[in-house]
Amino acid sequence: MTDLRDFRMWSVARLLGIAMLAFAALTTQASGISLATLVGGAPVPSGGLVFSDFEIQINGDLSTDLSSYDIAFSGSGLRLTGPLSGADGETGSVFLAYTVTATGSNDVSGASMLASNVANGPGAQAAVDAVLTDNGSAMTLAVLSTFDTGGIPGDAVTAASASFAPSTDLRVTSTILIDSAIVGGGFGGSARITAIEQQFVVTPEAETAALLTLGLLGLATAGRNRRPKRGGPLGQLA
Repeated sequence: MTDLRDFRMWSVARLLGIAMLAFAALTTQASGISLATLVGGAPVPSGGLVFSDFEIQINGDLSTDLSSYDIAFSGSGLRLTGPLSGADGETGSVFLAYTVTATGSNDVSGASMLASNVANGPGAQAAVDAVLTDNGSAMTLAVLSTFDTGGIPGDAVTAASASFAPSTDLRVTSTILIDSAIVGGGFGGSARITAIEQQFVVTPEAETAALLTLGLLGLATAGRNRRPKRGGPLGQLA
């Protein structure tokens, strides 16, 4: 009985330790890192994943100052912010690519994307397409798309998600389009994307899942052992 109690205490302590490490990693990365630092920089761990090998290409009228674009890592994903906007005929595109590697015995089995696409004026566009490819097989795992086209009410799509066969190493290539030109003339339109968030579905490590199950079973067993026995005054505990 003592051995079982000691094992439960160890399991709970281990789970708390894992939670504290995860929280520390989350708060450390939440402030954001500029693309100037990420491109050619060290890998960034977050949420059971490692993000690395960042590449970017900026075309057209968009700012080429990489220090003005920030990526905040939160949980098993990231959030991009920066000067992604144009007006009165300005157009531009960004090609952003990075690698996602699962740590330990983790797998990535799905992804989602949120983007605040806003386009005003007939023909103006703000769009993001993300292609996820398995690095081992070179197979396309998923394509996520969000967009808004000016002059078409209800056209905006700001969220996309997909599930796919588990992968431990994948490449994400995003194409961001900003086009403020309008039909019949280049002036009067606008397009912007204030933030793009990409999250990944991570299968928990087998060890962590087993510890969590054991912890829950231990709590359930302890609860049964503490039920009041019948027969005493007011159901006193034995």
